[in-house]
Amino acid sequence: MDYAMIQNNLGAAYWTLAEVKDKGGNLAKAISAYGEALRIYSLEEHPVDYAMIQSNLGAAYRSLAGITDKKGNLTKAIHAYEEAIKIYTSAKYPLYHKRVIANLELTRQMMR
Repeated sequence: MDYAMIQNNLGAAYWTLAEVKDKGGNLAKAISAYGEALRIYSLEEHPVDYAMIQSNLGAAYRSLAGITDKKGNLTKAIHAYEEAIKIYTSAKYPLYHKRVIANLELTRQMMR
């Protein structure tokens, strides 16, 4: 599991780096790292970690939509947020639920 968390943290580092340098390249690296983490953190075996990484993945795809393949990347972002919301329910994780719902709504608005 340490490897998966390292991949998540690597994704977060690339996402942050994308704010200052090589936005498209670093977002692609972030997405790849999050994908690698999801190979280990499955919905069934590690639901909370899975939801966290899906939320991070949604943010990365939404950012990437600002520079390339807007519709495709926003669609992927929506899917990732919908995966996160399966675990981040309002009853169990109200703060995370509210945050993911807000991101999901923003992403859907960007599709219009």
